Amino acid sequence: MLLPPARTSQLDAANAAVSLSPRDPEAHYIRASILEASDDLSEATAEYTQAVLLRPDDYVLWLSLAHARELNGDLSGAIAAANQAVPLAPYYAQPHWQLGNLLVRAGRPDEGFRELRLAGASDPTLLPVIIDLAWQLSHGNAAYVMQAIQPSTLESRTALAEYFKKHGKVSEAIALIRSAGSAAEDYRRRYIDELISAKRFRMPTAYG
Repeated sequence: MLLPPARTSQLDAANAAVSLSPRDPEAHYIRASILEASDDLSEATAEYTQAVLLRPDDYVLWLSLAHARELNGDLSGAIAAANQAVPLAPYYAQPHWQLGNLLVRAGRPDEGFRELRLAGASDPTLLPVIIDLAWQLSHGNAAYVMQAIQPSTLESRTALAEYFKKHGKVSEAIALIRSAGSAAEDYRRRYIDELISAKRFRMPTAYG
C-alpha cells in the first residue's frame, strides 16, 4: 500500500519507537493507530493486541482493539475485546456504549440495550441516540422502545417523553410524564401548555 509522505513519516517514527521499546504498550498503540488510519486493519489489529497484552488493565486499549476488529470484519472478536473493557471502567459510559452497539449489530438487541441503558445512566446526553436506535430497529414501535429503554430516572423518562412527543406518540408521552411524579412538574406544565397551543388537549367544559 502506497502511503502519503506524511503518513509514511509517521509510520517510520512509530516503527522506530516500537524497535527501541518493544515492551512499551504506548508505542504499539501509536503504531496501531497509524496503521488503522492507513486502512491496514490486519496489522493494526495485531498491534492493538500487542498493546493490550502489555497493559491488560487499560480499557481504552481494549476498546481500540474492539474497534479495529470490527472494522476488520471480526464482530465476535470485537465483542470479546469490548467485554474486557467494561469491568475495567464499569462506571464510564464509553465501554457500555461501544459494547452495546456491537451487540445490537450482532443481532443481540436484548443484551445490547442492557449495555446501552448503563451508558445512558452514566451519560444522559446519549439517551436521545439510544432511544432513536430502538425506534429505528422497531420501525416506530413504542412498546418495543419502552422495553428497550426501561426508563426509571427523571432524565430517561423526560428524554423518552420528548422523543415520543416529537413522533406523535402523545398518550405514551403523557404516561411517562405522569410516571415521573412531582419531579417532572415543570416539564409537565410546559407540555400541557404545548398541547393546548397545538389544540391536542381538550379542556373540560360544564357538560364534561
